[in-house]
Amino acid sequence: MRWRVGGEGYATNGNWGELNDLWTFNPSTNQWAWEGGSNTVPSDGKGQPGVYGTLGSPAAANSPGGRVYASSWTDSSGNIWLFGGGGFDAYGNEGNLNDLWEFQPLVLTPSFQVNGAAWQAGNAVSVTPDSTVNLKLLPLSGGTWSWTGPSGFTSASSEIDNIPLSAGANTYTATYTDPTACSYTMSFILTVQ
Repeated sequence: MRWRVGGEGYATNGNWGELNDLWTFNPSTNQWAWEGGSNTVPSDGKGQPGVYGTLGSPAAANSPGGRVYASSWTDSSGNIWLFGGGGFDAYGNEGNLNDLWEFQPLVLTPSFQVNGAAWQAGNAVSVTPDSTVNLKLLPLSGGTWSWTGPSGFTSASSEIDNIPLSAGANTYTATYTDPTACSYTMSFILTVQ
């Protein structure tokens, strides 16, 4: 997965300016996904001002201001860091920034349960045709869920119980959309032997 933050360009409202949007690119599917930040730029061409909140305290409302020429990197835990650049502070003033931001992508934890045994972490399991299988992803609260699977299977629950079993390898895909409208997808491979 590749991440991209901000830059200068056109927003969805057609205005040109400094952006604060966060995108991912998945090389295996050759697709981009918008992960957060504003999708508009004010009509005066200024970028969105930053929402700083309390130093060192994560909050869904926090957001870096629109900016260009910032430095960004991903640490060994998968967190994204953004430093400085030219852009807009909390008051909408434009200039050189020296702020440091951290974005912690949500990590979904896939789990399965077979025949009522204890839940196990993992996104692949092999079972016999007479098994009872339940799947879930954590976190379980907030946001919305959308599952798809073989033979037109769908569900809007965070946990799906008594999965219909079909011979061979079956892929069940869950998409979690958090309260800030960022979406995360995870797939399970359920092989029935």
